[in-house]
Amino acid sequence: VNPPSTTLPAPLDVPDRRPDESLFSYALKSGKKYWAFYKTGIKNIHANYKARKAIIAAASKSNSKSVRGLDEANAHTAPCSRAEFQLVNRAGYDLRRVPIFALLLLLLGEWTPLFVVFCTPIVPFTCRIPRQINKQIIATEERRREAKRQGTSSKWSWSSLRSDRHARYIKVDDALLKRDGKVKDLRPEELRLACYEREISILGRGDGELRQELSKYLDTK
Repeated sequence: VNPPSTTLPAPLDVPDRRPDESLFSYALKSGKKYWAFYKTGIKNIHANYKARKAIIAAASKSNSKSVRGLDEANAHTAPCSRAEFQLVNRAGYDLRRVPIFALLLLLLGEWTPLFVVFCTPIVPFTCRIPRQINKQIIATEERRREAKRQGTSSKWSWSSLRSDRHARYIKVDDALLKRDGKVKDLRPEELRLACYEREISILGRGDGELRQELSKYLDTK
């Protein structure tokens, strides 16, 4: 049920600036860390792209429904695992963002993290730093809470087409998750992502509580 770790951002450890450290020295040191992080992210996108091609090719040879054309009705007989379905979707998502992000990376270099934190949607997921991921989660959960207070659905803050596409994706992922494993099999980072995608609040909540919430959600599907 867990896709490869290459579909997620690599670990990023940028130490705090020491009191006796010059701003230039710290900027140079942290810039190298970010540059290495982005290089790993781009490298992983390439690896995921090759894996994606292989999965799609294997599915087409089996005369089954295309991995990209799955829906709720045929998800139970899908020619791929939940892990493969996630890899195909995430790799496709990242590939569409590579051209613009690569251009920004070339133009901004070590200054890229200061800029992209304000334009997360154009950044491939494998290249998102922890600060911008947390910022996005906080903003999204606040928007969802506000939608509930107003008695509306936060899903409709997106375009209708995007909302429908996300709903279809979740229905297929629900079916594959129930078919291929159990919530307890999800790695912590995959658990939090699965909950976030289903509008289950993850801020300030531990893995045990989230596993219970996700299990209850799937029981209704």
